[in-house]
Amino acid sequence: MADILAEVYDEPYTEYGLIGLGTQSRPFHVVATPLLPGQRNTIASVYQSGYNVFRLRREMHFLSERLGQSLVPIAFIHRHPGGCGMSSIDEEFLTGPFVDQVLTVVALSERKIIQPGDFNCGCEEIEGLIQQNLKGNAERKSVTIDYGVCFSIIVNREREFSIYAAREQFCPFCEKATVRLVPATLHINPGDQPTEDKLRKLRSQLEVEIEAKLEFERSAKIE
Repeated sequence: MADILAEVYDEPYTEYGLIGLGTQSRPFHVVATPLLPGQRNTIASVYQSGYNVFRLRREMHFLSERLGQSLVPIAFIHRHPGGCGMSSIDEEFLTGPFVDQVLTVVALSERKIIQPGDFNCGCEEIEGLIQQNLKGNAERKSVTIDYGVCFSIIVNREREFSIYAAREQFCPFCEKATVRLVPATLHINPGDQPTEDKLRKLRSQLEVEIEAKLEFERSAKIE
């Protein structure tokens, strides 16, 4: 992506965004990364209108049919010209609308012993259970928690990257949501490394996709 933007479009520093798609059976294994359709790009921002969000959902449907498996959004992937740290807007998006959207299609559950800080709802049942669990192992009680996880992967022009994750979980008693950033790692399957021939084909595909999906706004106000 970065090479094509620099060599073909003379846009060596622009941001751009992709969506990482997993399957419902393996939601943390990314199998496709289409560019966001209709995105407007500057050196400091990526913007996609609501109309083009619906275009993205249709594209996900077509990709699912082509691959023969139901694809779900799990990661937002985008480029920063400089460092790989999240901006305040990146964090707000990851821990707000994106994790909410992912949770509607990838809902998980687990049994765990609730610890202080797991929830910020403050309901009496949670506080009582935490106090009980702090008394000792013999009285510790686990409960079933419903939750969702999504990821943000930020890449810079030096091909460095950082990965971030947000977890939204619901109090098993009052059902209020708590969202927080959690540790994450990215594992790249060695068997997925492309050959030179695959890289050439990928570049040709990306050139078509970039032409169809990116719109550069050189005169846009940078915030």
